[in-house]
Amino acid sequence: MSLYRESKQGGWGSRWTFVAATTGAAVGMGNFWKFSSLAGENGGALFILIYLLCVLLVSLPVLIAEVVIGSRGRANPITASVHLAREARVSSAWQVIGWLGCLTGLLVLSYYSVMAGIGLSYIGDVFQGKFDGLNAYVVGDIFSDLLANPKILAFWHTVFVCIVVALVSTGVSKGMAQVARFIVPLLIVLLVILVVYSSQVGSFSRSLEFLFVARWEDVTAKIIMAALGQAFFTLSIGLGAMMAFGAYM
Repeated sequence: MSLYRESKQGGWGSRWTFVAATTGAAVGMGNFWKFSSLAGENGGALFILIYLLCVLLVSLPVLIAEVVIGSRGRANPITASVHLAREARVSSAWQVIGWLGCLTGLLVLSYYSVMAGIGLSYIGDVFQGKFDGLNAYVVGDIFSDLLANPKILAFWHTVFVCIVVALVSTGVSKGMAQVARFIVPLLIVLLVILVVYSSQVGSFSRSLEFLFVARWEDVTAKIIMAALGQAFFTLSIGLGAMMAFGAYM
């Protein structure tokens, strides 16, 4: 059996596009919303240090392994695992890795699609300025009203899923690759805007102290596990996504 297979579904076109796609998959709302509060509540700078060590020593090697499996297998995570198990002449039970990755990805999609639908429902209100001048309690009540309306939630969830299906159906080079080239630079621009805005609103110095001051007395096994979990979450490993992305390299 040949050690190299051609991908029948095309490819990313360039290394930059592959990096952009994997970045877009890994860096998302969860990191923006979760990381700062998680770090501040779990030792500040010390949590960040543990997190970075987990990324370098654990998550990054797993990420490389997943990409290599996808690149060698040239197929979905399940089929790629089967191919490589046959090449290595080991048990076909290794395909469980692919099955678990696909199942995990499906479970993640089940709630991420709901969150994305909620985000879509607010785009028009944001540009119309409906939240200008409202305090957190009023905005919270608006959000609660939305969660209490299953018809609206189902509608926007369906809209998001249809967008994803339409995008994926166009293929890698014409669909996902082109979107990745646009979204990642936009994400960087939005991040810079967010940092500048945050520095001008509220107590930025207290926020920095909350986030970056090391509190050694707070270090526990729970904090280490939280840092490890965030390291896995950051690089989107264990979901089969990086295997699938590697298949188009």
